[in-house]
Amino acid sequence: MKLLVDNKIPFFREYLKKIKNHDQFTIKYFDDDNLENDDCLNADALFIRSTTRVNSELLANSPIKFIGSATSGYDHFDNNILNNSKYSTYVASGCNASAVVNWVLSCIGLLVFKKVISRNRMLGIIGYGNVGKLLSNILENLNIKHKIYDPYLDLGNINDIKDCEVVSIHASYSKTGKFPSHELINSDFLDGASAKAIINSARGEIIDEDSILNSDILYLSDVFKGEPSPNTELISKCFIATPHIAGYSIEAKHNGTIMILKNFCKTKNLDNDLMDLSKVMEIKNLQPLEDDYISNGYPVSFFKNLIDVEQISIDFKELFLKKDIPFNNIRNDYELRNDFLGIKRTSETNKLSLFSNLYKNI
Repeated sequence: MKLLVDNKIPFFREYLKKIKNHDQFTIKYFDDDNLENDDCLNADALFIRSTTRVNSELLANSPIKFIGSATSGYDHFDNNILNNSKYSTYVASGCNASAVVNWVLSCIGLLVFKKVISRNRMLGIIGYGNVGKLLSNILENLNIKHKIYDPYLDLGNINDIKDCEVVSIHASYSKTGKFPSHELINSDFLDGASAKAIINSARGEIIDEDSILNSDILYLSDVFKGEPSPNTELISKCFIATPHIAGYSIEAKHNGTIMILKNFCKTKNLDNDLMDLSKVMEIKNLQPLEDDYISNGYPVSFFKNLIDVEQISIDFKELFLKKDIPFNNIRNDYELRNDFLGIKRTSETNKLSLFSNLYKNI
């Protein structure tokens, strides 16, 4: 069997060894910038990331039957591929939920630390999929009041969200359909809202970026219209701007790879011993994190230590705005780190309210 594999899918080689008779595969690794139809003419399975556009032109006359994407979302697939019964298509939906929530919780922590939001804050969540649900669970564990809006699940309404101090966006992107999310956050929303900050880790197109530029609201975003050439004025104005790395963590990358290979094995009836190979991180000095949690009523230091969004934003703006380093170069050079699900929990950590609360039913 011949496999065509994006060479930037993390840990692929390590997990491939867990498939029985893996040495019988013929594997060609490709750079996502250079994948062409000719490459697909001699392959049975294709393993990609969201950077590869999958359409009829790419797969014309190809024997490929299985396509696995090691990232969440279907935006990089044309509908005629998704709807074609010839292909077994699998997307690792939810693989990076913990990483995105980790990023959002660090952003909230910064707003708490800067005293932008009150101790009795109300947060709003738009979109109740994998990420929105996990974020809601964590907020519940931390006793943080929040409202949820997801029209597809008949949860809440958009006016409820307008009353929240912070709005975090986790909706899927659509321009058509019953509830299109294209520029859902616009001047009409902002004019009637009491929100102090908008956090966006979903899609840049869900925001009317001009309305952000013309308002006083704090915008914390990991995603932008026109990537990899986003609006530099918007990047400059952002309270926090990061180069589309919210979904990047060691745990997320392991999850994405193992999920597509497990589905591949299931589809092809291949014996395997696939299991998570990621290593947990042990925190040595616990008490300062507990003290910070009690003092702030929020685990500010805990999440800052996991991902310092303020420093990442400073570095990104320096590289992108002042040194003209390409967006994708900065994104690709981002160093993976553990998210909160990669923390080692022991009898000692579980004695602390930070850990017993944070990880409840997670």
